[in-house]
Amino acid sequence: MNVEIDYSKLSKEELISLLKDREEAHLRKVAELSKNNQELNVNNQKLSESNQKLIHENERLASEKKDLEEEVKCWKAKYEYELAKEKKGNLERFVTKSDNAFRTVEERRVYSRKKIPPTNDPDAPRRKKAQRIYSTEELRELAKGNEIYTNDILPELMAEHPDWHFERIGEDETFVLERVKAHIVVHLVSTPKYISREQRGIIYQNESVSPIPHSNVGPSLLADLCTAKFQFGMPVFRYHRWISGCGFEFSLRTLYGYIMKAAELLEGIYAVIEKLIGTGKSPYYGIDETYLKVIEAIGDDREHCYVYVIHGEPDGHKIRFFRYTGSRDSDYIKKLLKNYKGTIVVDGYSGYEKMPEGISKQRCLCHLRRKFADIVKTLDDEQKKDSVAYEALRLIDRIFENERRIKARNLDPVDVLEERNREDYLADVDAFRKYVEEIGYAENSPLGDAMGYYLNGGDDFFTFLKCGDIPIDNNLTEQTCKMFATNRRGFLFCRNDDGARAASILTTVIKTAEENGLYPDEYLTYVFSHAYNTSASKLMPWSEGIRDNPKLLIRKKG
Repeated sequence: MNVEIDYSKLSKEELISLLKDREEAHLRKVAELSKNNQELNVNNQKLSESNQKLIHENERLASEKKDLEEEVKCWKAKYEYELAKEKKGNLERFVTKSDNAFRTVEERRVYSRKKIPPTNDPDAPRRKKAQRIYSTEELRELAKGNEIYTNDILPELMAEHPDWHFERIGEDETFVLERVKAHIVVHLVSTPKYISREQRGIIYQNESVSPIPHSNVGPSLLADLCTAKFQFGMPVFRYHRWISGCGFEFSLRTLYGYIMKAAELLEGIYAVIEKLIGTGKSPYYGIDETYLKVIEAIGDDREHCYVYVIHGEPDGHKIRFFRYTGSRDSDYIKKLLKNYKGTIVVDGYSGYEKMPEGISKQRCLCHLRRKFADIVKTLDDEQKKDSVAYEALRLIDRIFENERRIKARNLDPVDVLEERNREDYLADVDAFRKYVEEIGYAENSPLGDAMGYYLNGGDDFFTFLKCGDIPIDNNLTEQTCKMFATNRRGFLFCRNDDGARAASILTTVIKTAEENGLYPDEYLTYVFSHAYNTSASKLMPWSEGIRDNPKLLIRKKG
């Protein structure tokens, strides 16, 4: 109950005492409120941390749920397959195959392929065109000079019916493909020696047939060893087992020595390709890197060394270039491209940030899409409805769909640029950019990682809108990197930096030859046969002497 105080009747000392009491009471109230506020802040912080943990736990549980659902589907499919198999086994005793106890012809047709409704829309998805088989004319050309199989039934008929008379009325011609076992042929090489009466003391003699002096390995065997390892990923020890099975005992060390010598023979071609990258004109270069374990480098605290991969068409020549650099430092790329004026298509690696003047960057949109796709994979259908990552993925897919339609029309770069700058295309780009830039996200989360990747790239993700030659992704270079990584599984590591450089040289020459429509083994055989008397410029995959040799060119059907 509040009691009114008559302040007029109080003395000065009483008033001062009253004011002090009220001031002390007020300060105690403020201190109490401050303490309560601090406790509330601490509780809010704890609640925020708990909420963050719950969000991460929910994402983890959603991922586990999806994995479990996929596992259940897999087991269910296996169970249904085994059940159908058992039923079929029981029914086959009572019905013939023509009865088809499981599906009608129409049901089998629907089940065996995805049914796509008919449409007149040229941009609508369609079934992939079936791979065309070889024509009779092509097979007849390939069969020339080979033994002809006579598949004649007459001897059997005569043995069964000796009194009958048969008249030949014609024949059917078909073709069969047979595999001839790979084998090694030994040739005696006679190399005559000559002297001249006019100039005594000088012996004239041709160079060795073997590309490696003082060895018995021929150009074709050396080419086969190199392509087996660097085109098809066969480990050298397996090649050693095969060649031993042919009756020739080469040590593993000898085979590795042959590979190193082969790389030395190809250094001239490798140098021409490297120089062409720095001086040639190409609308863009795709650049990526992959690791390579080098045993001697591990002792120098380099667990993983790196190989840079460059894909492009300088001066119209298709190249696939591999360069062992020892580290991931991009100084080599900057030095190589110091005179280049154009665009590089790269991922988000920070080493590509400060490139020489005159070089623009196109950041790979596939890498950006993958960031959002990895989040969406952990969501169920209900969660996708409210997911900003799902909406971002849907919007970026519209850009990729536009690119697929443009690519299907085989337009030249000028028309591609015109299509990319159409109002509807640019509207899809603007819709994606506007939506993503307004997304709120938490740090140290999958969405935060995706947004950080996008914000770091910025306008570099959309350089392709300024040039029709530039792709929106770096998939071609990544596929080349994947090929190297697949081969790496076979040889696992290189012993030293020289071995890693040899691997880069051989892979570069083989993949560049393949990219230019040449059989790598035939091309290497030709190069090894002419390495000592022909300049590297005349042995390039696009040189006239190579293109005019039909034996080296991959046959095209049609």
